[in-house]
Amino acid sequence: MSNTLYFAYGSNLHLAQMKDRCPDSEVFMSFILKNFKLVFRTVADIEKNVGSEVNGVIFKISQKDEKSLDRYEGVPILYKKEYFEIDIEEKQNKVLYYKMTSSYNGYGSPSLKYYNVIEKGYEQNSLNKQSLIDAREFSIKNSKPSTFTSQRWKD
Repeated sequence: MSNTLYFAYGSNLHLAQMKDRCPDSEVFMSFILKNFKLVFRTVADIEKNVGSEVNGVIFKISQKDEKSLDRYEGVPILYKKEYFEIDIEEKQNKVLYYKMTSSYNGYGSPSLKYYNVIEKGYEQNSLNKQSLIDAREFSIKNSKPSTFTSQRWKD
């Protein structure tokens, strides 16, 4: 059974939460995704933005874990599956990430509960929190009322 490489940049950075959702998951490496920017549409998303970076973690996940994540991320309605490629030991590897669908394109401030879970994940994985702080500030400044509201992450 082959593993999928999965790039986490939001609440799945929280190690206990990720293990709960994806029991077979293993941290593979910390990773900085270049030319993307972290934003909040009340929940975390990333969008292409030249010169920006998104801090995250690449996990190895099983097929069963991937199915579990698909359900959790609301594929195909809330999030869709996307891929980027990276070189690891001179071999091209496809890495899965989740991107919000175009139905959800406005920005909105994350709940404190949700933000704190992501912040804890940044701390657990020794990631630079500046992009997380910037993403929250950007999303608050550019907030629109039509963004997604997560029942799961209400304060």
